[in-house]
Amino acid sequence: MANIEEAFNSKFESVTKVNNHSDIIDYFFTQRKVTEYEEVFDKNMNRIKKKKEITYNFIAINIPHYSYVESSEVTVGLKIWGDDSFKYVGSITNIEGNVPSILLKLDTDKQLFINLKVCIKKSDDTSEKEYVTFINIPKRYQIEPSIAVDL
Repeated sequence: MANIEEAFNSKFESVTKVNNHSDIIDYFFTQRKVTEYEEVFDKNMNRIKKKKEITYNFIAINIPHYSYVESSEVTVGLKIWGDDSFKYVGSITNIEGNVPSILLKLDTDKQLFINLKVCIKKSDDTSEKEYVTFINIPKRYQIEPSIAVDL
């Protein structure tokens, strides 16, 4: 039987610190369906508008810095690579306000590698935290490469 003193000692605190999920990069997938019109000529040389339904796939990445920035500078270094064609290397510097999230247009990649380095600078103190993850892109959000065949 458990001792009642164990319920109120520091063991419970250490368990919650170990199970802290702050090292996980939060992301989600989304799609936007857009109707575009393309002008084409018919056989009588009349212009007609051809309707095209296009679906764009995106991944939204939330940068893991949630506090409001007032007297500090937050710099987020971003390195994102896809296994097929996607590549982005850059940084976001935030002096005041909330750190924005990122919305990336997906292509034919099946997996993304994300490396975020968050540097917080308050007067003379500097702290860094690095987040690294691989994200598998579901089949629904992947674009299949198309082969154009002229008939």
